[in-house]
Amino acid sequence: MKQALAAVVGVLMIAQLYYGKDFLPARGELTDTSPAIVFGVDRDGGEVEVTLVLHNAEQGGEGKMKPEDGDDGGEENNAVISARAPTAAAALQKIRRRCAKSVTTGAVAFFIIGEKAAEELHALAGFLVRDNSFSLTSQVFIAKDGARELLGGADPESWIGGLDIYGEDSGNAAISSPYRLLELLRDLSGGGDFTVPVLLKGQEKDGILPDGYAVIKNGGPAGYIGREAARGYHLLTGKPVESVLDIQLPAGTAALRVEKARVSCDFNFSDAALTGIHAVVRVTVGAEETPAGPAGLEKAAAGVLREEIERVLALREQWGSDFLGLSGRLRMRHPVRWERMADRERIIAETPVTVEIICTVR
Repeated sequence: MKQALAAVVGVLMIAQLYYGKDFLPARGELTDTSPAIVFGVDRDGGEVEVTLVLHNAEQGGEGKMKPEDGDDGGEENNAVISARAPTAAAALQKIRRRCAKSVTTGAVAFFIIGEKAAEELHALAGFLVRDNSFSLTSQVFIAKDGARELLGGADPESWIGGLDIYGEDSGNAAISSPYRLLELLRDLSGGGDFTVPVLLKGQEKDGILPDGYAVIKNGGPAGYIGREAARGYHLLTGKPVESVLDIQLPAGTAALRVEKARVSCDFNFSDAALTGIHAVVRVTVGAEETPAGPAGLEKAAAGVLREEIERVLALREQWGSDFLGLSGRLRMRHPVRWERMADRERIIAETPVTVEIICTVR
């Protein structure tokens, strides 16, 4: 199954590079189409629920998009509409029959997976591969409260206009980073552990917010890396870390800004056995506002960041998971040893990790 999925993903990559972003006409090219901008999927018992945010929607068709069927209308003929069926394909077909215009999925920019649906990611990947109309550049998220719950109360206009979760002024760079549909299919075909960004519904003024990551193990969520540990995860994996760091000093609060980080790993062996992993995290921090001089800032900043990293390492130990991607680093550093290791994923996940933090304040 994994080899077949990997082969199909390769074919889809080549096809989309050749034909462009989508297999279907661009949004607005045809007036009789209603492009889906967001595709949400949930699972409840034996049924799959698909929720779409549609642009240029028009009520009509067999079901006339009745509100009691799970529709929330928006301005300018934009709408949120849901349908249930035994499979995602059948649920999508029900929505298409209920709409007067042709519903297309080639312009989907956001793919939202409910927690229950995420427990069966391989089945979802099978649907995506068979459908093959989705853009591989679509951003993928998991919604712990469910895709319909996340989308149902949101203004369709915010999604149609292109929800800017990771903009320069969003302050979300160290909470999660973009994850594409192509990466999901690749990671599923690879068979290892990986992470998918999480979204939640904030207060009315906050809208939709990133909330760290879901850790995927054996094709489903093993647990979650929350906002309080997300920066630690980014520090250990080389993801963006730009964020504000407030530190309590005897003279008051110092407002620092984490600017960049680089991580390197050494793997310790005794004969053929992997005995330990040592990570060195080099962090550059800018002092934006501080009541005292630079003395002690580096030590204080390193202490706070170490606590965040240790939260992540505790989750790694708790779940027995290699969501930090250490197997890939080992393969690059010691390809022969990696190839000869039996049950390498389990061994790497269980090998203790020590961390050294080198913090530079400028």
